[in-house]
Amino acid sequence: MRAFWLINAVLFQLGWFGALLLNQHAVAILSITLVLHFFLSPSKKADALILLLAPIGWLMDYSLFQFNVLGAGSAGFPIWLLLLWLMFVVSLNHSLKWLSQISLFGVGLLGMILGPLSYLSAIKVGVLNSSLTSTFFVLLAAALWALLLPSLVKLRYLLLGYFTIQQIGTKA
Repeated sequence: MRAFWLINAVLFQLGWFGALLLNQHAVAILSITLVLHFFLSPSKKADALILLLAPIGWLMDYSLFQFNVLGAGSAGFPIWLLLLWLMFVVSLNHSLKWLSQISLFGVGLLGMILGPLSYLSAIKVGVLNSSLTSTFFVLLAAALWALLLPSLVKLRYLLLGYFTIQQIGTKA
């Protein structure tokens, strides 16, 4: 399916805005978008493999929660955030695949801008909160995402390349 990147983009945005605007239903919305993604995906194996990268994002966000940089009220660490990371990493195979076509420096710059904006949006609508001032939070998130996004893009490439080579090697 050549236009699956568009379907993936729509599903990711539905999941993200669902979590943002309908937070009480975020787990259901993100679960449905993830199931739909895998049901429709032309590359289920590669998408399942790329899920191995989600714990990197989980660890970053969990650390931010543990250091009280981020919070979600009395709920603790939200399950919807775990699901959002799953949708994000599978998007690296589809709607965000173009990131692998640009330099890692460029990917880092995009991460520096877009990562903090994502968190700020969640803070603005009240699904997340931060103990830091907006300026300090943006600087911290920008630094983290300047490293995180290029790392995920590179790890995706290495992970998929390694398993493709392994698969070819076992067939020979």
